[in-house]
Amino acid sequence: MKAYNIINTASCMKKLLSEDTFDTFLLVEASVKGKVELSLNGRLNDSFFPDDKLNRLLEKGQFIPYGMVRKILFDSMMGEYLPSSFSIILCCPSDLIRKVAGDNPDPVNGMYLNFRYRQEKLILTTGVSMKTFSIDKSAETLFDNFVPKLMESVKIAFEEAN
Repeated sequence: MKAYNIINTASCMKKLLSEDTFDTFLLVEASVKGKVELSLNGRLNDSFFPDDKLNRLLEKGQFIPYGMVRKILFDSMMGEYLPSSFSIILCCPSDLIRKVAGDNPDPVNGMYLNFRYRQEKLILTTGVSMKTFSIDKSAETLFDNFVPKLMESVKIAFEEAN
């Protein structure tokens, strides 16, 4: 697990809320404290979708693609003032997990990007969950090495937090 201070909050928020930068990631959960408190659970509601659509979505994971709900978050945060705080937890899609984990993606349950805004600071924290307990931290190391490259490729300026 690593933590990064996002240097340009406005630029990162534009990529999170206005652009499709993270649309293929899966929304685990999000919360916004602004005009109102908003909480989103990203777990797919299987009784909502027709079976064929649900099956296509479930191929990507148990959570909804971020791009399908990004506008809800955009609408809740935009206005005269920034929210006092927000949190957006995204899970990497399965194809990205396979790419990052390389030879051994099977034990990885999820690779996560946790964006948290509080006290006018935006922090990104990485996280990896495993299907079973393991002392092997190679998947976590691979993901921690991948995230800075990802942030650079989408032009989000950051520095490692203390």
